[in-house]
Amino acid sequence: MEVDKDVYACTDAPKPHPAFELYLPSHDDGLGVLKVRAIGKTLKNDSYGHQARAEIERIKDQLTAKYGEPTSHYGGSYSHDPQDWLLKIYQNEWVYDYYWFQHIGYKQVGNVYAIGLKVRAVNYSDSRIHLDFEYPNLEKYIERKRARESDAF
Repeated sequence: MEVDKDVYACTDAPKPHPAFELYLPSHDDGLGVLKVRAIGKTLKNDSYGHQARAEIERIKDQLTAKYGEPTSHYGGSYSHDPQDWLLKIYQNEWVYDYYWFQHIGYKQVGNVYAIGLKVRAVNYSDSRIHLDFEYPNLEKYIERKRARESDAF
């Protein structure tokens, strides 16, 4: 099913992972595959973030086995009012993300240029894990899209 121009939604993938229930591949006819986002199943009643942190760490370990250690990590343990851990993510005051960037040393496998693994809040108590695989032509696609937007003026 098409979600947006060049973005599709599907519930299956060539190699599905049990933590994810939706896949959003982005494709451009001239540039090929741009990005694939996997969206995890909703983790309910988790305001402290215990389920989200356990799930992201489990997936991070699986990715590390194939791609090497993440090149960047943002987050850690939120020490003030731990029951508000997810609320702070929901309010965009806090993040818990891992990244593998090819330009700063991740062990590139195939044509994957960058990987992002993130906790995203659905609301103050429910979350999902997002996993993004980005391909080299994504930046060129974004540049072309911005240029088309600028042409509107």
